[in-house]
Amino acid sequence: MATNDALPLALLERGLNHTLRDSPAAARLLAQLNGQALALHAEELGRTLYLVAHPAGLQVLMQADRPAQATLSGTLFGLSRLAAGSASGRLPPGVRLSGEIEVAEQFQRLLARARPGFEGLQRRQVEQGIVQPVTQHHPGGLQDAQRGSEHRQGSFGVQSG
Repeated sequence: MATNDALPLALLERGLNHTLRDSPAAARLLAQLNGQALALHAEELGRTLYLVAHPAGLQVLMQADRPAQATLSGTLFGLSRLAAGSASGRLPPGVRLSGEIEVAEQFQRLLARARPGFEGLQRRQVEQGIVQPVTQHHPGGLQDAQRGSEHRQGSFGVQSG
């Protein structure tokens, strides 16, 4: 692995595992897939990415010790459509599957759970944009901040009905 691959791989791995960690369904899939790998081969780049399942999460690698149980290979456009979930149950044009179909389907279900939804993204933005600065200024947390807000409400001429 080239040194410039390490950071993007680590970020991808961390992002995937962050969204999987609180899902009981993902934990069951990880346990079923334990030690199995899915290879993603991007033809234009001539590079392969390996996702290896472990009970603690997914490991993202550029090289594997052994062959993957399933391989998806294709164009970057096709693979990105597959990752986005826009394939409607079929492989998009330009993507081929080889190996164990069942393993690929289990990884598909797992990766669908790893895809952050709008609510998850919104929640994280709210937490990062509001909760963290508030808790920095109010050591007592949100309740302390809320009490301070209620106390200041009168100075703005806002009255609760």
